[in-house]
Amino acid sequence: MFAAPSTGRLPQDPGLAKPNALSVKLAMAFTLWAILMPEINRLHAPAVVLPVPALKLHLGRHHHSASYIYLEGQYDRLIEEAAARNDLDPLLIKAIISVESEFNPHCISPAGACGLMQLMPSTARLLGVKNIFDPKENIYAGAEHFKGLIKRFHSLKVTLAAYNAGELPVLRHHGIPPYRETRWYVYRVLRTYETYQIEAQIQNTHPAEKSA
Repeated sequence: MFAAPSTGRLPQDPGLAKPNALSVKLAMAFTLWAILMPEINRLHAPAVVLPVPALKLHLGRHHHSASYIYLEGQYDRLIEEAAARNDLDPLLIKAIISVESEFNPHCISPAGACGLMQLMPSTARLLGVKNIFDPKENIYAGAEHFKGLIKRFHSLKVTLAAYNAGELPVLRHHGIPPYRETRWYVYRVLRTYETYQIEAQIQNTHPAEKSA
């Protein structure tokens, strides 16, 4: 979560790490793999299926190191568990993580929010988190916090705004506050959520590829 901005400009990605040579080479290798694997699959007999994973790469943000790359599928099991515990759509939790931290468990925002779901330390303590950078603890607590906000505000858009800007600004403005960063955040999460839903529908229409 980020604090409400004091300027009227669209938010940038502060602290965006500049990838080093190793990061660039790894990204190029993964991209080449994603391009070549469909062709290799077509050359094999029908009984031989080589799965092509979703290779969406994320260079870490808001962190001191520049030598790390995160794949967005690596926390799917934890996300599904946390979503089930709180009766939430795992794709929504995944979209929040994508926008909040780009799947970097060590992410720290300028406002001090930490981890995959960008929990503020005070919120994490209230939720009983011992290690805010532990992926399981962070995702479980973030999902629990988000569920509590939904129960309070009911609207998904307003809940996302409260998750980003805090509950007081939402209460003060009787809805999404007029912060450009918060409005941009809500838009990004909803668009990412929509993208994940479309991808899931495509996978469900091709069960053979999904189980490969």
